[in-house]
Amino acid sequence: EKIVWELGRRLFNKGHHLYVDNFYTGVRLFKELFRVDTVACGTIRSNRKGYPKELVCKKLEKGQCSALRNDELLALKF
Repeated sequence: EKIVWELGRRLFNKGHHLYVDNFYTGVRLFKELFRVDTVACGTIRSNRKGYPKELVCKKLEKGQCSALRNDELLALKF
């Protein structure tokens, strides 16, 4: 998280979108970025803490997708 804040601080509060890989994707970080008017998108590591088990553990058939949403975050599995 610290590296995202260091590298991105000049971009915050300007409505930018940030795309990261699964090393930097996290619920807490994405919520904090949302609070500084920065939308984030990234893939996840399913073994990390903090992700909803009902989405991570869900088995899908080919071509299916599943989604969970709260006020600030949207998680998709496909």
